[in-house]
Amino acid sequence: MRLLIIIFVACLAMACNEKEMFVLRGERMGVNNDQLIITNKSGVIDTIEVSEGAFYYSRDSIKTDNYRLTLLNEQVIMDAILENGLLTLKADINKAERGYLQTIELSGGINHELQNRYFNFSEELIQQPRYKHVLDLRHKMISVPRDQFQDVKAEYEVAGVEYFKEVWTNQKALLEDNIDQFFVTQVIFSIKQPATDAEVLTLYKSMPVQIQQHPNVAEVINEIKIRESIAPGKVAPEFTLKDREGNEISLTDLRGKYVLIDFWASWCKPCRKSFPHMKELYQKYHAKGFEILGIANDPNEKMWFKALDEDNLPWLNVQEDFSGSRGGRVIKMYGFTHLPSTILIDPNSLIVSKMLHGEELDKQLEQIFGF
Repeated sequence: MRLLIIIFVACLAMACNEKEMFVLRGERMGVNNDQLIITNKSGVIDTIEVSEGAFYYSRDSIKTDNYRLTLLNEQVIMDAILENGLLTLKADINKAERGYLQTIELSGGINHELQNRYFNFSEELIQQPRYKHVLDLRHKMISVPRDQFQDVKAEYEVAGVEYFKEVWTNQKALLEDNIDQFFVTQVIFSIKQPATDAEVLTLYKSMPVQIQQHPNVAEVINEIKIRESIAPGKVAPEFTLKDREGNEISLTDLRGKYVLIDFWASWCKPCRKSFPHMKELYQKYHAKGFEILGIANDPNEKMWFKALDEDNLPWLNVQEDFSGSRGGRVIKMYGFTHLPSTILIDPNSLIVSKMLHGEELDKQLEQIFGF
């Protein structure tokens, strides 16, 4: 009896230690023998030997973070949020696409499971009968010729308004209930589209300090602060970009005029569909002190040139600066996240209004110029 008690206590201690340590077990990996390399932004954490599709790895602790797991011989990568505790990984590498395995099972860790739940809401809801039309349009986007994609996408976005709203309602509730968990920092970029700035700020205020200070969260909050600073009556941020010939054009060069800054791209159909009407406005008001400055969000210079030639734009056009990371420099300065986006500036570089299109732009210019 005494021996059984000792064994039981020893097993219990081992289980407790596993919960306090970082333990990663691999099962049914779809490979016989390989090496699994664990890396994060700091570099390689460790290399694990995989034998007959399984492995067991432990260490004192690991920082809760997003990690990349790479099967060296198979050249298959997968991403996972790892944290202390006993975690079990199951992955079928035969389902990898172009060397990346999108879906894995990682049980035992709360953050990876929460992240999966967060992103799975969209798939679970769209399978419901009431959203069949939205699902059909999603499939259509995948199969249509490239020149029809933007039209189908626009139809999909209109048809899916209630669907997107319900997805966000579920995601928001999950965030509110688990706002102190690390996964929040990994999904924060995805909430920018469905959430209002007020909703994001409310979530932010309820986060613990260590979550608030994560670079991903800080970046999203900084974007909101930028948008708040780009308000009517504020001075428009200064910038300098190059036109087709390589000449530098600065916002200060246009002082003394009403300037409509138009963020667009060659691939953006709604942007280019607005050009005929904008040409009419340009012809009507240009001599009275109205200028348009197009900022093309085209990293591909040839596509930008092609669009300029096809649309024959009479106003100033410059190319966005993509020398930094994650998108264009100037569009981020102005806090815009999608195209087309516009901002109207007065002769003193003060912001008049944002996101003017169609009739709203007509009315604003009529009010300014009196006709």
